[in-house]
Amino acid sequence: MTDVPTPIPARLDEAIRKHTGFEGTITPEQTLMGDLGLDSLEIVALSLDLEETPEYPEKLTDDDIGGWTTVGDVIATLTKGA
Repeated sequence: MTDVPTPIPARLDEAIRKHTGFEGTITPEQTLMGDLGLDSLEIVALSLDLEETPEYPEKLTDDDIGGWTTVGDVIATLTKGA
């Protein structure tokens, strides 16, 4: 049995590219700081961008954002309770 990769929500993919200029394939395993080059302020800016979209109407808490290490962590936060 092969693992099916977790799809990256389009809005998240777009927001990451906006803040990083990253042109390659974005995967859930990539780290926000190490692999994608975001710093802590850019991660906060990313969260603000995501809050402004209808897909993610919930206010993200400091605990949510502070737990983000990988793209998969962001996906888990955005899909919790879905």
